[in-house]
Amino acid sequence: MIGTDESRLSIHAYIWGMTAMNSPPSLWITINPTDTHDPIVQVLVGEEINLDAFDHTAGPDSAQCSKIVADDPYAAAKFFFHFVIAAILEELFGIRHGGGHGIIRRKGILGVIRGYIGAVEAQGRGTLHLHMLLWMQSALSGKEIQKSLQSLQFQSCISTCIASNIRAHHLDVTEDLLGSIPREKAVSYSRPLDPHDPSFERRHTSTEGQLVHAIQLHKCGPGCLKISAGHMLCKRRAPFPLAPEAWIDSNGNWGPQRTYRYLNNWNPTLLLATRSNHNIKLIMNGEGMKHITWYISSYAAKCQ
Repeated sequence: MIGTDESRLSIHAYIWGMTAMNSPPSLWITINPTDTHDPIVQVLVGEEINLDAFDHTAGPDSAQCSKIVADDPYAAAKFFFHFVIAAILEELFGIRHGGGHGIIRRKGILGVIRGYIGAVEAQGRGTLHLHMLLWMQSALSGKEIQKSLQSLQFQSCISTCIASNIRAHHLDVTEDLLGSIPREKAVSYSRPLDPHDPSFERRHTSTEGQLVHAIQLHKCGPGCLKISAGHMLCKRRAPFPLAPEAWIDSNGNWGPQRTYRYLNNWNPTLLLATRSNHNIKLIMNGEGMKHITWYISSYAAKCQ
């Protein structure tokens, strides 16, 4: 039955089937749509907000936004979450259901996606987020990846790809600056920058910094800390390792540029478009691919 823990465990079979047919997955993404402060969810639950002439100083404040969604949680989950995820898949990732068994694909922000498998999970406060594995078109097999990683030229190409698509560093969000810059609240009560606007190139870097500061900083707390071998550890593995630039080695270990240990990875386009917290990771582990895929699918399909 759909929604049961047993049905979620069937995700394992789908993942192995996709891997056998296409190659190992290339990317792992977690998306946490902002279900209270995004003006779209306020419109979907009945608020009168002019999205065409949006003014972030008008409309409900942060407390009112939360109350409005709390009064109609079904609308927030059914309409907003599924609306946003469908828009991300179609408009940003370039893949959608074409009717029947057909899939329509085009080049998206990450390239051409061959397929994906996702699992929706509820957080402690009941809001939804999505874990996804993405299979890229014409991706290499596990053995081909292992062989190619021995080439410095291939490593350089992958490092360039990481630097463009997976970030964990921003000049406006450093350890020295964090103490002097106030963290903007309800940053998602806004409209995405219009890439056709003449000011887009000038504004997108500063806007990205504001969003990173507001929603991509990780703070360890009761929700992520656990005791292991007598030590208190973060289950999300913070603090994260530092690196002066994006890198990958011959074993498939990799990392983005990171100069502050508590910044989660993000994709710049996805961040600017959704204004919501997310995480993105590259899967490049050659022989160890099957172990990582099993771990990821187990996490995504864990009991609710």
